[in-house]
Order: sequence, then C-alpha cells, then structure tokens
Amino acid sequence: MKYKHVVIAQPGGPDVLHFDWYREDVITLLDLLATGKIKPVIAACLPLVEATQAHKLLDHAAVNGKLVLICDSSTTSV
Repeated sequence: MKYKHVVIAQPGGPDVLHFDWYREDVITLLDLLATGKIKPVIAACLPLVEATQAHKLLDHAAVNGKLVLICDSSTTSV
C-alpha cells in the first residue's frame, strides 16, 4: 500500500538508532489506520501558519485529541 502526503515527525532526528524498526512501526500503524482498525481522535486541523495557536492549545490542555497541522493551503479544516 502506498501513502501520499503523509508526514510523520521522526523522534530523535534523522540519526535515530534502529531507523528500520521505526519505519516498520510507521508502516504497521498506517496499515491499521487505512483498514479502520485504529481511529485517532483528531481535535482540529489547523493551517501551518496557526502552529503557535496549536502550541498554546496544547500547553493549556484545551483540546481532547490530536491537532493536525496542514501544510497545503487548499485543504479545508475538519
């Protein structure tokens, strides 16, 4: 299965040990997501220019779920 437009922050930076394990885990998670076996709770989708606001919301525990930053300005919010 191929995934388009998926960007996942890599913990530890590009030189993280055992990158192959991390890659394997990400592929497994994306497969579970694609088949509907896991359903992440998304509180909001915000444009990247609102990253500061997203950090404030997280700092004050003002959201239940994940905040998704959208890089493409043509994508609408959820």
